Amino acid sequence: MRSIRFLIIGALLFLSACGGSEQKSPTTPQPEVSPVITVTVARTAPTAKPKVTTIKPTPPASPGSSTSTPTRESLSVTSNPQINEIVRSVSQIRGLRPLAPISLDYMTREQLREKLEKDINKDYPTSEAEADERVLREFGLISGDIDLHKLYLDLYTEQIGGFYDPETKELYVVSEGNKLDALEELIYAHEVTHALQDQHFHLNPLLKKYEDKDDDAYLAVTSLVEGDARTVEREYLTRHPALIGRIQDEITQSDISSEKLSSAPPIISETLLFPYEAGATFVAVLMREGGLAAVNKAFRDPPTSTEQIIHPERYINRDNPTLVDLPDLSQSLGKGWKKLEENLFGEFQTRVLLDGQIDDLTARKAAAGWDGDEFALWTNGDQEVLVWKSAWDSESDAKEFVSAMISYDESRFNARYQQSGANYVLEARDKTVVISQEGTWVNYVIAPNLDTAQRVLAKLEGDISINYIGLGNRLSIPQP
Repeated sequence: MRSIRFLIIGALLFLSACGGSEQKSPTTPQPEVSPVITVTVARTAPTAKPKVTTIKPTPPASPGSSTSTPTRESLSVTSNPQINEIVRSVSQIRGLRPLAPISLDYMTREQLREKLEKDINKDYPTSEAEADERVLREFGLISGDIDLHKLYLDLYTEQIGGFYDPETKELYVVSEGNKLDALEELIYAHEVTHALQDQHFHLNPLLKKYEDKDDDAYLAVTSLVEGDARTVEREYLTRHPALIGRIQDEITQSDISSEKLSSAPPIISETLLFPYEAGATFVAVLMREGGLAAVNKAFRDPPTSTEQIIHPERYINRDNPTLVDLPDLSQSLGKGWKKLEENLFGEFQTRVLLDGQIDDLTARKAAAGWDGDEFALWTNGDQEVLVWKSAWDSESDAKEFVSAMISYDESRFNARYQQSGANYVLEARDKTVVISQEGTWVNYVIAPNLDTAQRVLAKLEGDISINYIGLGNRLSIPQP
């Protein structure tokens, strides 16, 4: 789901403005273009060049390795003591020395919006946004006519304080001046960490490995990347405590807002914040286990699921997800049907989904037994069939998830499930929802009617019997 992958490798004002402290993500009123969306934007006018400071490594790299261009102002390693000191301090904290120049480009928030708008239009076409909207709406994660293009544009314009581009090696801080204030210094320290990560571990191939393929794994890798940067950010504040008071003063006097973040659907806002918050906790566990060497090792052998981020011991013990492979439903559904979207949720977003209708503790417990999943949305004009197959650590975990999904659907559809053995059927408005469980496996289908749901379930798992009150008899579904 494209919405999951639309993540910036950078610092968010919501988190940086907290001075590195823990902050609970919003729970009320969110997914990649490329690992970061990029375009050179002028600082003072559309045709002007951005202000840039380039910090040279030690020992100096060859002239051809510099990211500066002849039209930019390149400062020597001693001409900007503030920038040099930030790079030196971050390098020392992270234990990684610069292998190439690290740039600093400035852009205003208006220029950031221009940049985002151009790249969202280029890398996230309307067809993909509409497909995401249909998936999220069918799962009950968004309602109404939400325009994901506009939502992302507004949200990222509000929240991005700086970012690093692993493709172009450019680093930007959003600023109204040519000198870093206290909050911008902290943001720059965060982004320098990303530059060092990239120089040593090559972020672009690391992130692109899962792009458009496995949203949960992508979110897990992003959590390592951002959690590492957040950990450095916090240590930077510990070593520069005077920044804390200055940042607090700047926030008091500024118009920093989280209105768009707070009003976004939780699947948007909480997915945006997860890599920074849960990622920092994950990295902290690695640090306790083996220091910076353990963090470096994780970049070479990264986590493969949000389950491993939420439960770091499952990464350490290499509890990898079960691969779930959905069958081709084209013959079962018939002429005119096509697969619009296919991906997976993972433990974290399963929890976010459940949390939308049931209490947080129950949602967390129900999602904690996750071991793998895959969903697909098939469409035929306005008709939709949603198929979601999931694997669980134990049969009791599967039952707990089924129970949570029943509560979730009964709340959002205002209708009741009827049970026959391990199978449950709900009819609401123009939809039929069926849940079936076999051991540690759970199948979830939303279809326009029961007949379509039967054919899909038959393809998923063979003979299934559904006893649905109102039909007057027991329906035996043969293997097609």
